[in-house]
Amino acid sequence: MGLQIRAHLRAWLRPQAAGDAELDESSWRAIRHRLMGALGEWASGVDVSAAFKREDKWFVRLFIRLEFEGETAKIAREAAFKRIREALSAGLDSGWSVMTPTAWQFGGKHLTNPIPWINQLAGL
Repeated sequence: MGLQIRAHLRAWLRPQAAGDAELDESSWRAIRHRLMGALGEWASGVDVSAAFKREDKWFVRLFIRLEFEGETAKIAREAAFKRIREALSAGLDSGWSVMTPTAWQFGGKHLTNPIPWINQLAGL
């Protein structure tokens, strides 16, 4: 399921067919590579982890590091976040039910050492 979610997110981080004026192809390529990884360039900024079941429903924890540099950092971060939310709300084509993010936790202050913060969110 984690690999399917990664593939789904990667597909949503591409320019949409018609009427997409947010960013151009090269900007989306840079965002996609920054978040999903690029050989010899970037590690992944998206970690799909901790699949667990509660009350007959499956949950998956996503840790997404939306860190961009330069003049267009804010635009890229907002466009990527919007697409990620849309992708998760759309669900997977492979039959998984619609995924609706139940909670967003913004942890910018935790980026130097996110492990304690992630463990706290996981209830550890």
